[in-house]
Amino acid sequence: MKKEVYIILLLFTFTIKCFSQDTVKCTIVSLGIIGNYHLIYAEDEKENEYKIVSPKVENDCNNIEIAKEYLLTLYGYNKYMNVISSNDEYVKYPDGTEILIGPNMDWGHDLYYAVEINGLCYIKKE
Repeated sequence: MKKEVYIILLLFTFTIKCFSQDTVKCTIVSLGIIGNYHLIYAEDEKENEYKIVSPKVENDCNNIEIAKEYLLTLYGYNKYMNVISSNDEYVKYPDGTEILIGPNMDWGHDLYYAVEINGLCYIKKE
């Protein structure tokens, strides 16, 4: 089991470096929770919608605030990024959590990972 988790984390890290996106100024619209993950709903100045997934962490500082702007480096989640299965409707994470994706999503069209967010903590870049 530990070996599988290590391999998943290694693939996750490698994939993040391969599929980057520019830093985007986003306004947080709302927050949610599903399973062991925070869902952070954000919108940029062009009204593009981002559904950001962040694993819950033990020492969650909860400093992400609704209606505040943050500079975020976003990476699109895909079937290779820390999921054990996916199809056109959902992604399934190792803990069994399933998150809706695609045209039936309640917000945006994809899931994202933000480098600057850990749990609900915003970590400023130096």
